[in-house]
Amino acid sequence: MPSAPTWILELAPFKATETKLLRSARRLGLAGTLRQGTIEKHHGAITYVEGPWALSLYRASGGLRYHDRGRWMVDDGKSEVRFDRDTATGLAMEAVKTHDLAPSDELRLLKVTRLHATTGEVQSMRGEDRAIDVGVVFQRMIGGVPVDGPGGKIVIYLDARGEMTGFDRLWREIEGGGRPVQALHDPRFAEEDLARYWGDHPGRINVTDVRFGYFEQDWKTTQRVLQPAYVMVLNVIGHEGRFVKGLVHVTPAANPPAGQLMRPRRV
Repeated sequence: MPSAPTWILELAPFKATETKLLRSARRLGLAGTLRQGTIEKHHGAITYVEGPWALSLYRASGGLRYHDRGRWMVDDGKSEVRFDRDTATGLAMEAVKTHDLAPSDELRLLKVTRLHATTGEVQSMRGEDRAIDVGVVFQRMIGGVPVDGPGGKIVIYLDARGEMTGFDRLWREIEGGGRPVQALHDPRFAEEDLARYWGDHPGRINVTDVRFGYFEQDWKTTQRVLQPAYVMVLNVIGHEGRFVKGLVHVTPAANPPAGQLMRPRRV
């Protein structure tokens, strides 16, 4: 249970347009015109391409993905990340400030990941493992309460020289002040909701973690309300242990809730 008050927050409606995409490109230092770049239209997003850079604006969520396609997660066969976690975090925070991706007081460091490349010689049976890319993941905080789920995250990608090769920003805009949550369900309510939802599953459900926070949806989901939730991380084990699948079950924590967060389960 949180120590800080929680809210039901309205999210601003969003429509992805070429004008918004080009404006974002110019803010990132690109020319952002159809003379220097081109626009590609996809089912879930529109993308502006200028030189090696590709900037995608997602239609449903307003999320931004900005990558140098020649360097992002690309192994040149020799480079290796040698700087430590603190250095990576500092470089990533500078990138957040430079590109005005989010207020620094609404961020907390969630994790730092490294992408490894392995090369080897067949004859000598010797291999080499190198970290070629660092991803620094920041989590959104609202009034001291974390935002869980796929959204509410900024990921800054750095190459071996510490230069940014791109970022992912899924950070929906809040509209207005919202309304305070009058009461929160006890965590046992989330357990009961989990049992109802998965009650006819023929296998076994193991809960490996339970978290509390606002829940922000993924890139391709339209969301109009941000509300507190209990987030349960599961291992779903099939009949006779034939498969194990990692899933997440989300239960609204506010009483009353502002709508459901789980889609009906397909049996």
